[in-house]
Amino acid sequence: MLDRLLGTTKEQREAIKRLKEQIDQLEADLIVRRREYSEAIEGYKQLAADKWEYFQCSDAQLDQYGGLNGLGAAGWELAAMATYEQRSETRTDIHLFYAFKRRIPSAPAQTLDAFKDIPVIEAEIRALQAEVERIKESS
Repeated sequence: MLDRLLGTTKEQREAIKRLKEQIDQLEADLIVRRREYSEAIEGYKQLAADKWEYFQCSDAQLDQYGGLNGLGAAGWELAAMATYEQRSETRTDIHLFYAFKRRIPSAPAQTLDAFKDIPVIEAEIRALQAEVERIKESS
């Protein structure tokens, strides 16, 4: 009689209870992993904050690096440009000198890889929640 009033069987209620306990545990684990991830990223940002590497070349060398677009695609930002003269007995050539910079990545790939389980945990939670809904709808 009680089962009919509640709309679910005892087995269904127990299954839902177990699934909700698993969801609660996974959500708690997810909170911890997200906090650890944030702390790790923040730590690396502080260690590598605004660290740059630099590269210089002349206009004569620029093409061997793919030109300005090639260097830009590789993450280099043009930081400065200057002219200089190259003189010989018969002529004076004006050339360009380029200085580029790019930010050194703040978090090594292995650090980011250590937190690949976060989307997996999120997917597990969604799957368990869908299973709870399926059980409820089947009653």
